[in-house]
Amino acid sequence: MEKKRIIFLIEKIEGINRKELARTIKEKIKGIKLNDIRIASKHIEIDLFAEDVEKTKEALKEFKIIDIKIVSEEKIEDKFQYAKQLFNSERFWETHEVLESVWRDSKGDEKNILHGLILIAAAFVHYQKEREETCLSILKRAYEELKKYDIDFHGFDIKYIKNKIEEIIKTNDIKIFRII
Repeated sequence: MEKKRIIFLIEKIEGINRKELARTIKEKIKGIKLNDIRIASKHIEIDLFAEDVEKTKEALKEFKIIDIKIVSEEKIEDKFQYAKQLFNSERFWETHEVLESVWRDSKGDEKNILHGLILIAAAFVHYQKEREETCLSILKRAYEELKKYDIDFHGFDIKYIKNKIEEIIKTNDIKIFRII
């Protein structure tokens, strides 16, 4: 049986850190490869490779599972709307992946704007991993990529997003925001 990349969204556990959670998961589930753990404000993403989704779900039953996503089985009609929805749900790694799939075939201004948005998602992944300096550094790169644009880009208000990033950079106070 082939291993699948699975993302489990579980309810946030107050006071738990990533290393402690990783150790607990590895003890409970044999035969998985834990890829990453990302902690958002309302949930935790457990990103892993496993052969059996149901067996893995059963092993994680002590956690309140909100959603399960098998990455390779995903069919997306409107990637921009989906990326926006993921971003607003603090699922930044997935946002990055969806936008990157469009970026690969883009050119010119579209490629630059997409790269800026991808960098923002990547920055917030680092924030979820408690790497604030890395997050700020990447947000600065994203701002540089987007600074000359003030448009609506497939439902992403670039001017609004730039203002949010600029505020974070000026204050060094990272605040997750929603894309309106």
